[in-house]
Parts: sequence; C-alpha cells; structure tokens
Amino acid sequence: MDDEVERLKTELGDPDPIVRADALDRTIAVLREKRLDPSLSDPLLPLVNDADVEVRRKATWALGRLALGKKGAGSSLDALLRALDDEDDEVRENSAWALGELAAEGIGAEEALPKLNRLLGDDSRQVVGMATWALGRLAERLGLCDRSSIILLQALAMDPSTYLSKGADWALQRIYENRPEWNDKA
Repeated sequence: MDDEVERLKTELGDPDPIVRADALDRTIAVLREKRLDPSLSDPLLPLVNDADVEVRRKATWALGRLALGKKGAGSSLDALLRALDDEDDEVRENSAWALGELAAEGIGAEEALPKLNRLLGDDSRQVVGMATWALGRLAERLGLCDRSSIILLQALAMDPSTYLSKGADWALQRIYENRPEWNDKA
C-alpha cells in the first residue's frame, strides 16, 4: 500500500485537474476499503478549496472518512472550518461530519461552535442535522459547548422532523452533561 499511497499523494497535488480528480477517486476507493493512511490528509487539504464542487465534496468526505477511522489529522481542522461556509450543501454537511469525527480523536476548536450554530438555520435539512450532531460530539468528546447553542437546539427539538428533533435532544443532552448549570429544567 505504501507505493500506492505515495503515488496518490503526489497525484493529488498534480497541477492537471484531470490527474487530481482521478487520484481523488482512487483515494476514495482506498478509503472505502478501510485502507486508511493518515498521510493522505495533508494532500487533501488544498482540494477542500478547489474550484470544482465535486472535488470539494469528495475531499471533505475523504477527510471525514479518515477521521471516522481514527486516522484524521489536526491539520485538517482549519480547512474544514472554512468549508462550513462553502456554497454547496454537501460540502457543508461533509465538513460538519468530519469535524464531529475529529472530535472523537480529541481534535476540535471553539471557533467551530458559532459556525455550526449558524448552520442550524441552513436551508438543507441534512446540513442542519449534521451540524446538530457535530455540536453534540464536540460537547461529548471535548467538552466544547457554547450557551448560544441551547436556544437554537431547543427550537430544533420542537421540529416536526424526527431526524432533527431527536438529534437536537441528543446534542442538548451532551451539552447539559458538560454544563449542567445551563439546564433550566434541572
């Protein structure tokens, strides 16, 4: 696998967009096979800002997959935080997911909280759901939480969508476990 990963790392940085796109597809195939190599993280970072939306989608997914496999890297944190502002729903959703997975590795930042709070009002229900989950994970795994999330999550807990209401309840529970004094119902 080392030769293949080394080749992928080189090709992910190739100036030819066709070579980069092909390398990204092959990287995703490697990650789906659970052949996770943390050294792939850094070559993926510039692709999070690529002009091609498909490249950004795949790069953020790949970073999330590495984090899910406990092979994520703190170097991806800044790129993922910026990607929460991407114009594309799937890029925002993937980035929130990746941040939640990084939290399981002990990687996170307080600056994620206001960005994730903003996504709780996103037009995409999938983005809202993933931002909710990421807020819960940051609270659960790192103790990172902000009181400003509570009102937003309480409103989502009343949403008719079970997906959103249950997710909001779960995130609130994680926040209250870390900051019981914020729970007015306690």
